[in-house]
Amino acid sequence: MLSYRADDGVSRDTFLAAVSLAPVTQIGTVPLAALLCDDCLRRRLVLLAGCVATVLVAYPFFWLLDTHQPAAIVLALALPVCYWLTDALQASFLPELFPTQLRYSGSGITHTLGGLLFSVPVSFVAAALWDRYDATWLLALYALGRYRAQRRSRRCGAGDAPLTTSGGPSGPDRPTPPRATRSRGCRLGPREPPWVSGTGLHGFQAIAALQIDPKTEKEVEAMATRPGPLTGVRVVDMTTSYAGPTAAMYLADLGATVIKVERTGRGDDTRGWGPPFADGVSAWFASANRNKQSLALNLRAPEGRETLLRLLDTAHVFLQNFNPAKLRRMGIDSETLQARNPRLVYCAMSGFGLDGPDSDLPGYDLVAQARSGLMSVTGEKGRSPQRVSTALSDVVTGMCAALAVNAALVRQFRTGEGEVIDVSLLDSDLALMAPRIASYHAGEADPAPSGGTDSVLAVYQPFETADRTMVVAIGNDAMWQRFVAAVGLPEFAEDPALADNAGRRGRRAEITAAIAARLATCPAAEWLQILGDADVPVALVQAVSEVVKDPQVIARGSLLPVPGSEEQLITIHSPFRLESVGEPRNERFPELGADTRSVLGGIGYSDADIDELVAAGVIELGPGAVAS
Repeated sequence: MLSYRADDGVSRDTFLAAVSLAPVTQIGTVPLAALLCDDCLRRRLVLLAGCVATVLVAYPFFWLLDTHQPAAIVLALALPVCYWLTDALQASFLPELFPTQLRYSGSGITHTLGGLLFSVPVSFVAAALWDRYDATWLLALYALGRYRAQRRSRRCGAGDAPLTTSGGPSGPDRPTPPRATRSRGCRLGPREPPWVSGTGLHGFQAIAALQIDPKTEKEVEAMATRPGPLTGVRVVDMTTSYAGPTAAMYLADLGATVIKVERTGRGDDTRGWGPPFADGVSAWFASANRNKQSLALNLRAPEGRETLLRLLDTAHVFLQNFNPAKLRRMGIDSETLQARNPRLVYCAMSGFGLDGPDSDLPGYDLVAQARSGLMSVTGEKGRSPQRVSTALSDVVTGMCAALAVNAALVRQFRTGEGEVIDVSLLDSDLALMAPRIASYHAGEADPAPSGGTDSVLAVYQPFETADRTMVVAIGNDAMWQRFVAAVGLPEFAEDPALADNAGRRGRRAEITAAIAARLATCPAAEWLQILGDADVPVALVQAVSEVVKDPQVIARGSLLPVPGSEEQLITIHSPFRLESVGEPRNERFPELGADTRSVLGGIGYSDADIDELVAAGVIELGPGAVAS
């Protein structure tokens, strides 16, 4: 099959030089094409340039195969390796073009080796045809094959590509179940739009096509039935307490797959926060952990840390709230993880941030409220400062983290780059204090607890009526005129000194005393009717028992009963609604270790491997799970 023809007139050194230069030339075109690609918008030109480079590389390789030199055979075997290396580099520079090459897990290695073994004999067959037939049509056919292979890779990814869905709303309340579609030449994939256009992928649904890892059964099922904007994004959540779990829950509400990594034995600290407990479950834990999977892992064991690293190699986002020194000891600091997975969005949540003299101090909601000044303006006038009596710092920090993660995911999708996010309880509470701190710097006196009577607006506070407390919020001058007319205080309406807020603030004590005396003469319900008719913002100060029955709260579906709890446990709907999502995702919080087997199976562990880790105490299976 291989015959050497001395009359070719080409020396062995010339062959070797051509072969050495060709792959370098081909690989070198990849970053150049990326730079000329204008943020990956001219993908088709890049694709064509890659195919031309491939044909040019094929000439010296096929030419070399005509010799009897041992080096020729070795270099011929290197031909498919060169092509696979080129694809890997193309994936690094243009991840939207070649999603299949982003898979570094067990199945991805198998996929690569299988392609390599297939390419080697094909190279020899091509060489035989080269020797027997004219080379022009052979190289044209070869180029066509490469072009179709890369087009297929761009369109649907590897053989185990994720499910994609299509379908629209049906009826006024909920969407019809989406259906999976097939595209020509793909095992599973979209049939062009909804999220592919002439210039490439658009929208967060496209992240599903860029998934680095094989899907677990739960993820595939979720992608087929839950069209959230973060569907296809994998989040590894190693946070505890309340702020981090809240951030992860909001990402899960948006469709992300959230894997909650918990220590074996006890799990998240919040599992023990109570009473109250409902059938042994902490109400606090349930309120921040819906829509998640649980992996119970012993990180003190080397095998446990290795398992975590393998999982993080498949993740888009990592949330943690550990001490920085501990993270470095465990090898899960941002530098180490992003060296392994450059696309990773690494979100560090802490009490005081990643830098500064107090960065290593532990942080809790109470500490943040105290140190930010939030407590200094909260409480009754003349009494000691009070904490806002809910997990305010935690919830707001969770919202801030979720916001930053979403922004980083947009950047990850556009450029393929990761990010390090630094979110702290102190910074979140400082954001809540922004108007107070700004006023102080502008010359206002240091504020103190006032019972809510020291707003920048003159009448913006609670008042006692004949039967209960209500609040009145006068937001502008026209509203002031309507208010005093409605409550029967015409003298204030006629006083030009009270026509604007500055004048009313100067006489705040006088006018609030008169208003308080007037409102105390009638029940709150009567004032609600009168002031509502006058278009003045008012509300009752409701107890929690009234909030859960509030018609507006019920109409908005703000209370989500935890499945299987007979409505003893509820969670609160995330503070946003997306028209495209319809019914909110509302899965029960996970039992400790409930998803350990499926998560590890999804990253390449066999049942025997998992059973071995269970026996060694490295992982824990959930209640009712048994060894295979």
